[in-house]
Amino acid sequence: MKDEPLVSVVIPTYNSERTIGVCLKSIREQSYPNIEILVVDGGSTDRTVSIAKKYGVNIIEGCFNKPSARNVGILKSKGEYVVLADADYIFEQLLVEEIVKCFLKEGCDAIIIPEEYLSKDFITRCKNLEKKIYEGSSVIEAPRAYRRWIFDKVLFDEKNEGPDEYDFYLNAAKFGLKVCRVKSKFFLTEPAFRPLKKFRHGKFFVYYKSKHKNEVFTRKQLSFNYRLKLLFSAFKYSKTKGLMLLLLKSVEFMAFYLGMLLGLLDPKIQRLTIDVKAEFEKDALFYEKKMYHSTLGNRFIDLVERESVLDAIKNIFDGRKIKILEVGSGGGRWIKEFIKAGFMVTALDISEVACKSLTERFKGLHVICGNIERTKLPSKYDLVFAFRSFKYVINRKQALRNIASMLEDDGYFIVEMPNKFNPFYLVGSLTAPLIYLLSGGKMGRYLILANMVSERAFKRELTMHGFDVIKVEKIFTFPHFLYSKINHEPMLRAIYTVDKFLRKLFPRSLLFIARKG
Repeated sequence: MKDEPLVSVVIPTYNSERTIGVCLKSIREQSYPNIEILVVDGGSTDRTVSIAKKYGVNIIEGCFNKPSARNVGILKSKGEYVVLADADYIFEQLLVEEIVKCFLKEGCDAIIIPEEYLSKDFITRCKNLEKKIYEGSSVIEAPRAYRRWIFDKVLFDEKNEGPDEYDFYLNAAKFGLKVCRVKSKFFLTEPAFRPLKKFRHGKFFVYYKSKHKNEVFTRKQLSFNYRLKLLFSAFKYSKTKGLMLLLLKSVEFMAFYLGMLLGLLDPKIQRLTIDVKAEFEKDALFYEKKMYHSTLGNRFIDLVERESVLDAIKNIFDGRKIKILEVGSGGGRWIKEFIKAGFMVTALDISEVACKSLTERFKGLHVICGNIERTKLPSKYDLVFAFRSFKYVINRKQALRNIASMLEDDGYFIVEMPNKFNPFYLVGSLTAPLIYLLSGGKMGRYLILANMVSERAFKRELTMHGFDVIKVEKIFTFPHFLYSKINHEPMLRAIYTVDKFLRKLFPRSLLFIARKG
């Protein structure tokens, strides 16, 4: 084939030492010569990376989940066509050549690649029959090879760790795709019967369904009658296999729907269905006034929190004029204090309304409208500070990695997080998913959105990302809501006396002071 276009194969991996070698070997043995391979590893602790290196592929390592690994590989790739593979795939020898011919001759934008389990035991043969009867179903099969231009329009949703391939296909299809099919296959080395995988897909299907709730595709995917009709067609090929397949699918369906049920009650899954940016756009200009100025109790909380933070910064930097990046600047509560102290401040906030307000209120302030998980800044800071904002981050691993890259070698990260073992938070977080569900999403939103941590677990998380935790300060026991109702000083004094006694055991807020290691 003259002037062979480059084909990029993107493979996300995580502890894939058992399968990655044979996968890469099958790609290296393809009849088509012009292939680049990108292995994007999400922090494997086994020999995955060392095995991949033996095949001379491009290896990218980081803190990635599967869809974010796909995106990283896609954006780093250079091919005119991109094949989205998994680490347990074996490429049939003519597969890539057939893909290229199909793109060139048929003018298609995306290609469906048949799959077949490699094992030959009876259960696997039944599952291969399932693959056969699903062929041609537009709500089950999704393409695995795409033209480059599609990724300029849409990428994988990094929050969707379940049915991510079909989610991407639905989003891409909105731009108009001609979809073709090749005969050569992927052979799968994973076990054919995996109820736990279906359970996980069921949990994330809650988020997927909320995104595509008006799509005919989604309703058909969940249609029991549609699936049953397809499954009964298996009896045309083999009554024995058809019967076994019905049994296997019954177990998988139960696992899937159990996953969906638990997903509805899981704050981590429900959190994905809420648009964090939209939530903060609504309250951007009024949040701090309501939280810190409306009552005596609110003003008291403001005073105690400011003293705790400013004393910590003073003890660390001893009067030095430092560069600070504040994450989640909101209405400028902390910006005002930092400017007063003579610090050089950069504000970062997800809300465009807040960013505009900060620019108008603080003349000359460097304001960046962005997300700490993604925003890359060329500057290095002495301190990255996040108070009442980091708990709303979806991908903490990515955010912590990004923060570490922005800090000077001896820089600090000061972050406030809610303590999951505070009795008020514990009860609230356990009941919030049900309240949110029963109220149709009108109540419990902020308890759903807030990531709560234990002191030990978050220390470990910081350490894993290159931080040394110097100190953890415990601020308050009783919830902000209680203090906000107090307008009498004697009552405030009494409540705070009890609060100081209890906070050693049940702190509401944990202020982590960590240095880049």
